[in-house]
Amino acid sequence: MLPPPAVLARLDATVRFVMRDRHIGGLVVGVSRDGVTVVVRGYGYADRAHRRRASVQTVFPIGSLTKSFTAALVREDLRPDDALARYVPAYPNASEITIDELLRGTAGIPDYADDDAFDRSSREPVAPQTLVARLAARPPAFPPGAGFAYSNGDYALAAYAYQCATGRPYAASLQRRILRPLGLERTAIANPYVPQADRAAGSLAQGSATLGFGTADLQSDVPDLLAWYAALDAGTVVPAPRYLPPYADGFYDGTVFDRPFRFAQGYVAGFSAYGATLPGAHASVVVLANEDAVDLGPLARSALALALGIPEAAPGGTH
Repeated sequence: MLPPPAVLARLDATVRFVMRDRHIGGLVVGVSRDGVTVVVRGYGYADRAHRRRASVQTVFPIGSLTKSFTAALVREDLRPDDALARYVPAYPNASEITIDELLRGTAGIPDYADDDAFDRSSREPVAPQTLVARLAARPPAFPPGAGFAYSNGDYALAAYAYQCATGRPYAASLQRRILRPLGLERTAIANPYVPQADRAAGSLAQGSATLGFGTADLQSDVPDLLAWYAALDAGTVVPAPRYLPPYADGFYDGTVFDRPFRFAQGYVAGFSAYGATLPGAHASVVVLANEDAVDLGPLARSALALALGIPEAAPGGTH
């Protein structure tokens, strides 16, 4: 059931203000509750040059919203207390790093996005073993377990460990274990890799990938992502994300409207994404836009409040 027309009008006005203020050409926002879509609306143009308007089914790159998919896949088949050395023995200090530390940002793995040689606008495929070798060549940010730092390197290494453990390409496993069972037909690797011949287990091999391998290489639409968050919230098909501050399983841990709140932001060249769940209310919100490096969090929280009838003046915010 759609919200009343007055609520939709307020949502439209809020979205259009943000789009003008942040020079966003196209945007799609959606809210669900109890696995049922409350509202999904598209605004502006997905492709202004061809006058193609943004719609409910417009597919966008989702950047780091990819990480929750990787975390669920890894947690299904690998034990969190396993040492990385069990799967990737060639990685430096692998015996001191656990799978859980990779998923929580506490392993001290450097972020390859901070490397001067990293080109965030590149769409050229890069072999995962090459990406892991780049990480291995850089000094750790801190000893494993001694701190927290958000790092794309953590999830690239977790996805690679999964490949080494299962002997199957990450993309194929994602399709077989998550996307197909949940019917997420419009979610896919943005630049699929072509598997190559396997080499010795634990070597830095098995396929080629984008620089976002396991971390930021998915594209999706709002209905698929709302369905994904509902599945995570239910915890029946895939493991539910854990509340482990400040970060775990692809989500930051925070509060909004004085309630527990999981949220993630994603940025790839030319696109921004925001997704969040309010587990106590079994509600989710997703905002996808075709503008670079825009913080969509305030808009997402306003949309969530409007659609669910939560007073926006309620105290509390994400932190």
